[in-house]
Amino acid sequence: MTLTYNSTTSSCGVCYPSKTNGNGRNKNTIREHIMQKAAIALSFGMGLGLLSTSALADDVGPYGGGGGGDFRSECRPGHALIGINLRSGTALDAVVAICIPLNQEKTEWGGEAYEPTQYWGGGGGGYQKAACNPGDVVTKLRVFRGPWNDIVVVKGFTITCKDLGSDYSYVVAPTSGGTVTGKNTMKCSEIATGIHGGSGTMVDSLGLVCAD
Repeated sequence: MTLTYNSTTSSCGVCYPSKTNGNGRNKNTIREHIMQKAAIALSFGMGLGLLSTSALADDVGPYGGGGGGDFRSECRPGHALIGINLRSGTALDAVVAICIPLNQEKTEWGGEAYEPTQYWGGGGGGYQKAACNPGDVVTKLRVFRGPWNDIVVVKGFTITCKDLGSDYSYVVAPTSGGTVTGKNTMKCSEIATGIHGGSGTMVDSLGLVCAD
């Protein structure tokens, strides 16, 4: 079956078929990358596996409200954040990172996309996906906050994706709703490697984990 890629509405949270992006470059499928880069990805992953995740990452943020328990949805060492799967309505109900391995030079995807953790937040809201085009990675997160009952929570967010081979970047914005009273942009100096924040029945706050 051929899947039609859409960065915000595809029902498959970690599906990335072949696509040509807006600047005309052809993108290989993940399966082709696996065949071409398997040896590099394996040796790179084994080497980085000896290092702790905390030694390779820095937190930026979070932004939103002050409630909820701390959460982290972080990619494996040497991997990159390429999007966020979410459930939302009038506020952000739940989130989980979408990650993928990179090749040793960090110039291409080198494996299959995956979710590193469970969803964080509550069980409400409708499913959406905010994801980069094949071959690109997340570098920025913009978070919008606002009231929900008597507390402040995350109302929505956008991600900025960057082409690994150029300076080309673009914003992916899932649908959000409700009153917004504040916003903040968080940026990684290189690439993002996960998300973190606070959550309970909703996503109270949201931030980026960045490659050190």
